[in-house]
Amino acid sequence: MHNHYDPTNEDDLMQPALEAARIGALLRNYHIGAALFSSNGELIATAYGAGITAGEIFHAETQLAILLRSGRSAGIFSQDERYIMTTTLQPCPQCRQICIQQQKLSVLYGASTPTSGANLGDLLETYTNTEKLRISENSGEQVVREAQLSKATRDQCIQGHKQYRSKVLKSANEVSAELMPFTDLLELVRPTNPTIIPKIRSYQSNVRARLEQPHPFQQNNDTKIP
Repeated sequence: MHNHYDPTNEDDLMQPALEAARIGALLRNYHIGAALFSSNGELIATAYGAGITAGEIFHAETQLAILLRSGRSAGIFSQDERYIMTTTLQPCPQCRQICIQQQKLSVLYGASTPTSGANLGDLLETYTNTEKLRISENSGEQVVREAQLSKATRDQCIQGHKQYRSKVLKSANEVSAELMPFTDLLELVRPTNPTIIPKIRSYQSNVRARLEQPHPFQQNNDTKIP
């Protein structure tokens, strides 16, 4: 995977997100990936939706939006530059809201879903009015929209998600209780017993190591890491 992509070619921009989705699927997560680019097409980072190995709140789009926001605060990323995020699946309402709250960020998604931004996001927007404000701040540009993709690329986004969804849901029922909450969310917790959080981290690290062992549905030839 190279680091420079054509910012005018949305098929090209979707490729790192698809690769992240494939890696996530191999680790028993949903086939959902996202990628963050500078305005000139430089790949900054990728992420996959770690719904099983990290907890349901750790979605790919949220991870990259937080990276962008914290990087801007630290002076690593420009406050004035417009950034591009691609994601294989339409962001859920929570991810959509987090993304549209960022300044100068365009989000392009591959596969639509009626249970995500299309319907629930519009309903949420009725109450928050956030996106209308951000569209104004983004020079009138829509913040989250469907990517302009070839049929082949869009089919990869759609079929990848469909292929692994039921299998991941089954795994979620088996392991999600063991992995909640995600330990990074404990950074601001100060227990009176200082051994509690290290014990939780150690336990969850062992659970993740177990989950990353070869699993029957990981052997599918349609999902490979080059």
